[in-house]
Parts: sequence; structure tokens; C-alpha cells
Amino acid sequence: MEVGFFGILENVYEQVNESTTSVLESVEDANLKAKYLKELEEILVSCVTTQHKVAITRQAVKETIARAQDEETQEPDANIYDDLLEESIGELEVDSPLEGAIAQAASLKTFKDLLEQNNVSANSDGDLVATECSNNFLDPISKKRMTDPVRNKICDHVYDRGSITSMISKSKNKFKCPAIGCANRKPIKVSDLKEAPDVKRQLTLQKRRQ
Repeated sequence: MEVGFFGILENVYEQVNESTTSVLESVEDANLKAKYLKELEEILVSCVTTQHKVAITRQAVKETIARAQDEETQEPDANIYDDLLEESIGELEVDSPLEGAIAQAASLKTFKDLLEQNNVSANSDGDLVATECSNNFLDPISKKRMTDPVRNKICDHVYDRGSITSMISKSKNKFKCPAIGCANRKPIKVSDLKEAPDVKRQLTLQKRRQ
């Protein structure tokens, strides 16, 4: 079931990319093009949101099973399970806010790259959903606003350069991607990191607006 769910999401991402390319190349009317692109991006945001919630819930279930385990029976205590699960979900949502997941989503980055490659930009009446939702660009390690973002070439998640290089050094090259639900379980190497100019640009724009 797990493979099926994430497989469906991957298919949706691919289809949205294909549709985006088709709209950019084939739709002549500017207003109609903007409308279609907005709808496609909303689909991506919806998928990223669902994927994030599933990852949060899966992690919360794992933590709850461990916390609710009865010492004698070695089985989860049903009397406290529901409360602990709700508590775990709440804590994970605070530690890994949806806004951060949307800001770092590889599917939305690909979408924005397609727009930039075709000289399409958002205006004041049609801001991208990801931009509107990204009130904070939080480093998943320090939980602080990033200042020097770098992207993992393997999984596409973004971290602050200082935080990730420090963790790689402290862990003696055993530190893995901290993003919840990340499928990349290989230790991160400094050579896996690259500049993230798109995130840096958004950080600069956000700072100017403040």
C-alpha cells in the first residue's frame, strides 16, 4: 500500500510537469495560461500537503507505539495510545511545519524552474501558492530561518550551510537527511551539497518585504 501511495504521487508529479510544459508551449492567451498554471500548482501543493501529513502520521505512530508500550506485556497500552498519538502529531507538526515542506518540495521547485525557463513570472494578482505559504524558510536542523541555503543533490531537501556542515562533521559523516519522510537514508556528504539560488532568492525577496 505504501509503495502504491507514493507511486501515485510520483505519477501525479510527472503528469503535472508534462501538463505544465504543454501549457507553456501551446496556450497563447496569457490569462488562460496563468489560470491553468495556477491550477496545476494548486494540485502540486495539495499533493505535497498530503505527503507531508502522511509522513507526520507515520512517524507519530512509530513514536507512539514505543511510548505506549506496556513494560509487562510489551504491547501498546490502548488506554493511552490515542492521547499519545495526538500529542506526537502535534509536536511533529510544530517541529516540521507544512510551510517548510512546501518551500522545499522538489516538485514545486521543478515547476518554478519550468516557469523561469519559459520567462513566466508571478505578478501581484497571481503569486505562486508556494510563495504565499512560505512565511518561514526554516532550516530543518536548527529550526531557524536559513541564511545560506544549500540543496542536497540526492533528495533535493534544503538546509542552512552552517547547520548541515556542522552536523556532518560532528557525526563523522554519519548524519542522514533530517527531513521527515525523506526516502534518502544514506549519510550526507559535503559533496552531496550544492547551491540553492532559488531559495536564496526567495529569502532575499522576503527580507525586502519586511
